[in-house]
Amino acid sequence: MTDRRIALITGASAGIGEASARALAKEGYFVALLARREERLRALQRELGETNAMVLPCDVTDSGAVAAAVGRLADKAGRIDLLLNNAGVMWVGKFLDLPASSDEQQVGANLLGVIYVLRAVLPVMEKQGAGLVINVSSMLGRFAWENAAVYVATKHAVTGMTDSLRRQYAPDGKIRFVCLQPGIAETELHDSQGIAFADYQQSCKIEAPLTARDVAEAVLYIARQPAHVTISELTLRPATQVR
Repeated sequence: MTDRRIALITGASAGIGEASARALAKEGYFVALLARREERLRALQRELGETNAMVLPCDVTDSGAVAAAVGRLADKAGRIDLLLNNAGVMWVGKFLDLPASSDEQQVGANLLGVIYVLRAVLPVMEKQGAGLVINVSSMLGRFAWENAAVYVATKHAVTGMTDSLRRQYAPDGKIRFVCLQPGIAETELHDSQGIAFADYQQSCKIEAPLTARDVAEAVLYIARQPAHVTISELTLRPATQVR
């Protein structure tokens, strides 16, 4: 398998992760699908073909499970060329109206999960002397919103961490870091609260939100850049989204 490019995608069972897996597989990548919902991953693997995809059932908030899953991929594929660090959750509401458990979920998945995956993948990339890391933040990693304080905090952290790592690794130019910041996209991000996306969309006054495929196309754009080019940040938003 060493003649194929290898992509690891977290949060691959739905939304941006699922759409990006399809797009990267079509681009010729072997895709490793990491998420909690194994049955969804198996269905996607069957769709893509078992010679084109590998299933890694894993909760990114479990550092040991993450290390083991990445180890299985490295043993099988021998390398990891692209990491799409995409898993995350979002709770919407006034700060004191949301349960404390939502804080733990968001910090665990959106920040610690990103860190755990990076700690497992970067040694592989360092050893092979190359790699592309795409950390999925959000437009809320640059701006504030009164109805998602903890989510905003985690995404600001991902944005800052990605740029810090880019600066650390930039001198040798071997491992590149990109912060991808989508605006409002129609995905399953709000499912943990049972929020209907249509209601969320209406509250934000967005007529046509991004689709998961739109964001996957941005992932492909980043992946297609030559090794000497880093798109350090890429923000995309619905045309009617002001900020």
